[in-house]
Amino acid sequence: MLRSGGALSRQVRSAIYVRSFATNELSPLEWVQHYLGKALRESGQALDRLGLRYQGDEYFFDHWSRHRQVMPLTGIGVPDLGQGAFVAPSAAVIGDVDLGPKASVWYNTVIRGDVGSVKVGEETNIQDGVVIQASTFPGFLEAEHKDEDDHEVDVVVPKDVTIGRRVTIGHGAMIYASTIGDHALVGINAVVGEGATVESKAMVAANAVVAPQTVVPARQLWAGNPAAYVRDLTEEEVAYLDTSATNYMKLASEHSAACS
Repeated sequence: MLRSGGALSRQVRSAIYVRSFATNELSPLEWVQHYLGKALRESGQALDRLGLRYQGDEYFFDHWSRHRQVMPLTGIGVPDLGQGAFVAPSAAVIGDVDLGPKASVWYNTVIRGDVGSVKVGEETNIQDGVVIQASTFPGFLEAEHKDEDDHEVDVVVPKDVTIGRRVTIGHGAMIYASTIGDHALVGINAVVGEGATVESKAMVAANAVVAPQTVVPARQLWAGNPAAYVRDLTEEEVAYLDTSATNYMKLASEHSAACS
């Protein structure tokens, strides 16, 4: 199908030209133009090949991304990466952040240690698209709450994030100023609110929202919004927590080698 506009006229001219060439209906001038154009194109191709031979290997250095994986903040802190820690090229580790040995921060993850500090234990994996940050409200450390007798009490809201060793933080999760114990798992797209605690070997289900000041006890599965107790973990599930950490640690080593 012929296109409209300038493209149409070019296609028509081309069709007429091909037909004329095939039936020897070209004028002498058109023959000269045809072979001259062909000679010029072939000469250009030959010159290009000759230039490549003289130039040698054709390569150059290019900055694919000006993104900074590790960024210190003046007056706040400098990220500290333990031996063998992996930070993906598109991740961002900012400010007062301490990554333990062989911890891994995967693609498009952001860890912000700007308002408070963030500590990540060894061999912990922070998967793709996770956001970890200290207190949501800078300087907001106290909140009014009511106890069982309906009395107002002041609760100190922590501003730091502490994540233990061999923890798995699933894709797209959001972790605020909270504490996550060793060997715990936070599922895909889950949220852990300020002042919450996920104890050792506990599991937060995908898409769950752990409300601020909530404690998820060890070896329990919590799910829902707000997250609530579902059941105790089986021994197989507890073993999986360790397997997950091991698998991601090995995978991080391969990605680190490929990105270096």
